[in-house]
Amino acid sequence: MVTRLLPPDEWPRLAETTADLGKVLHLLKPSGTAICVVEDGDEIVGCWSIQSVYWVEGLWIREDHRKRTSVGRRLWRWLRSVTRDLGIEGVMTGAADDQVRDLLLSIDGKKLPDMYYFSTGS
Repeated sequence: MVTRLLPPDEWPRLAETTADLGKVLHLLKPSGTAICVVEDGDEIVGCWSIQSVYWVEGLWIREDHRKRTSVGRRLWRWLRSVTRDLGIEGVMTGAADDQVRDLLLSIDGKKLPDMYYFSTGS
């Protein structure tokens, strides 16, 4: 078996696996991603990636303003403006409740597979 960094031109091979990584390949940029694979002969038998992502957190709208669209719309316009100015193509966030989930879906948010966890790596 061989463990190696998978070059971007070989990333499409991951689509042939059942790895969830294959489902998000279209979102990954080589400049911010490293993918490690374990191969047994010509077959990928394991993979894991490190990806740089921008995470947005802390969305809050006071309850008496949640039914109004102007606060959410203003925050969304600001976020889009900042990400565009910084050259950021996308961001990730979580939905703590159904209201936030519905808001994210209304702005074309895509639900990603799995549950997410945080580790310091130490």
